[in-house]
Amino acid sequence: MISPSDPGKQLGKVLSSCGDPLGEVMAKKLHVTPMTVYRWKNSKDLKVSRLIQICNYFGMSIDEFLDWEEEL
Repeated sequence: MISPSDPGKQLGKVLSSCGDPLGEVMAKKLHVTPMTVYRWKNSKDLKVSRLIQICNYFGMSIDEFLDWEEEL
């Protein structure tokens, strides 16, 4: 489980499992650049408003997002 203090790492895992490891599709849908998504993935302190936007993109609550684990 990823600690709540590392949502960027969790974002990378969720994006990879969705087949968008670079976040290019997400960037386009959220009207940001892929470099912005890259920065989010490497951030340990995303703003709550940004975290909510990311969770909405994936259709998850914040708890679901932070606790998400890929099933093997």
